Amino acid sequence: RAEDAAAHVIAGIRADLAGQAPPGLVDRGRGY
Repeated sequence: RAEDAAAHVIAGIRADLAGQAPPGLVDRGRGY
Protein backbone atom coordinates (compact mmCIF):
# COMPACT_ATOMS: atom_id res chain seq x y z
CA ARG A 1 0.00 0.00 0.00
CA ALA A 2 1.04 3.59 -0.52
CA GLU A 3 0.92 4.20 3.23
CA ASP A 4 3.31 1.31 3.87
CA ALA A 5 5.68 2.49 1.16
CA ALA A 6 5.70 6.03 2.53
CA ALA A 7 6.36 4.79 6.05
CA HIS A 8 9.23 2.67 4.74
CA VAL A 9 10.76 5.62 2.89
CA ILE A 10 10.49 7.81 5.98
CA ALA A 11 12.07 5.09 8.12
CA GLY A 12 14.91 4.81 5.62
CA ILE A 13 15.52 8.54 5.62
CA ARG A 14 15.47 8.73 9.40
CA ALA A 15 17.86 5.80 9.71
CA ASP A 16 20.13 7.31 7.06
CA LEU A 17 20.23 10.66 8.84
CA ALA A 18 21.05 8.86 12.07
CA GLY A 19 23.83 6.95 10.30
CA GLN A 20 22.22 3.64 11.24
CA ALA A 21 20.76 2.41 7.99
CA PRO A 22 22.10 -0.72 6.27
CA PRO A 23 22.97 -0.11 2.58
CA GLY A 24 19.75 -1.55 1.17
CA LEU A 25 17.56 0.55 3.44
CA VAL A 26 19.51 3.67 2.59
CA ASP A 27 19.15 3.00 -1.14
CA ARG A 28 15.40 2.50 -0.88
CA GLY A 29 15.02 5.52 1.38
CA ARG A 30 16.72 7.77 -1.14
CA GLY A 31 14.78 6.37 -4.08
CA TYR A 32 11.85 8.75 -3.81
